Amino acid sequence: MRLTLLALAAVPITLFLQACPPTDDDDSVADDGPPVIEQYLAGEQAMTLSDGTTLAPQRTLIWRRLFPTEDRITERIEQEDGEGGVDSFDVSIVVDPDDFTFTLSFTDAFGTLEGTGQFGGEPWVPGPWTSRTEYVDGDLDGTWIQSTDVLDDDGLRATKEVHRSDDSLIGTVNETLLWVDAADWHEEAEAFGEGP
Repeated sequence: MRLTLLALAAVPITLFLQACPPTDDDDSVADDGPPVIEQYLAGEQAMTLSDGTTLAPQRTLIWRRLFPTEDRITERIEQEDGEGGVDSFDVSIVVDPDDFTFTLSFTDAFGTLEGTGQFGGEPWVPGPWTSRTEYVDGDLDGTWIQSTDVLDDDGLRATKEVHRSDDSLIGTVNETLLWVDAADWHEEAEAFGEGP
C-alpha cells in the first residue's frame, strides 16, 4: 500500500510545469531539430492519508524539456520509492495553442495514466495550472488525481488529491521543488542509481 500511494503521489507532481528560469541551455538544439528549453527541479513531496497519517517525505527530481514550436513538453521523473529504490518514468504533455489546455500520458510500475489540464495562461511562462490524471489500466485502474500547481521564480508548489475509482479520498500530496542547475540534477539522479 505504501509503494502504491507513493507512486500515485508522483503523478505529475510532475505534472505540468510551465517554463521559468533558470534555464541552463535555452539555445540548445534537440536531436531532431527545433530549439529546446531545459529546466531542472529538485525537492520533496509528502503524502497525508485521509486518516491523518503522514508518510515520510520522498526526494523528487524533474528534468523538463520544452518544445514551444511543437507545442509539447517532456518530463523525466526520478523519485525515491520509499523502499530504498527509485521510480523513473517519462511524461509526455501536448499543449493546445488555441486555449492552453493540455493532454498528458505516461506509464509507471502500476499502469498507464492519461489526463487533461488547463494552464492559467501562456504555457511557456510561469503561472498556475490544474489537471486531472487517471489510471486507465493496470493494478490501479480508475484511481485518479486532481492537481493544483503553481510555478514561479522559486520553483514548483503542488497540491494533489488522490482518489479511488469510487471517488473516495486516499490522501493529499504536498510538493515543493526548487530550481537547480543541470550538473547538480544529473549528479543527484546518478546517486539514485538510475540517472537518465
